[in-house]
Formats: sequence, structure tokens, C-alpha cells
Amino acid sequence: MRFGAQTRLNRSREIREMFDGGSRINCGAFQLILKRSDDQPPKSPRCCVIASRKISNHAVDRNLAKRRLRELFRKNYAQLAKNTDVLLIARRSLLDTPFVAMEQRFQKALNQWNQTS
Repeated sequence: MRFGAQTRLNRSREIREMFDGGSRINCGAFQLILKRSDDQPPKSPRCCVIASRKISNHAVDRNLAKRRLRELFRKNYAQLAKNTDVLLIARRSLLDTPFVAMEQRFQKALNQWNQTS
């Protein structure tokens, strides 16, 4: 699966709505914000990745963080329900965290969110 235009969440209004009304889950190396949209017909899950200068002043590190978070979304895409919007916010510790540990935290957070919603 490619991370194409239909899987991106890129309108500032939609991202603001995620910050305001989404469910926040702390995953240690990153923060996960999830929200179900009520679009008709149902759309595929969409994602937005944020890596600010707080994690590193070096663009190389921020790009690595974004690549790792996009891969996390891509690998777990099938577990996400339709009309799910995902916002992934990188933290400084993401650069040192093994990918397997990140994936376990992401899956645990998804299971927790699916049980509550």
C-alpha cells in the first residue's frame, strides 16, 4: 500500500478538528490522536504525521521520524476501521525507540481505542 493522497489528512481544518475532538493516547515515543469521521460513503483510513523542531533541529532526524510513523500507519492500515482519521505526533524519544516497540505500542493503543469507541 502506498501512502497516497487518499490516505493523507492534510486540510488544516480537519487537523484542527482532530486536535479539538480526537481521542488522545500517549504511546511514549509518539502521541496518537484518533477520530472517527461520519463521511458517507465510508472512506479509507487517513493519516497525518507531525514532527516539529522540538524533536530535533536537524531536518534529517525529523524526516526519519516522519518516515517511521508513516511506515507504522502503513503496516497497521488493515486494522483500522473505515472513516478513521489518525494523527501521529513524534516525540524526541522516537529517534531512539526500536520500531518493534513502536509497533507494539501502536497496536495496543488501537485495541484500547476500539474497545472504548
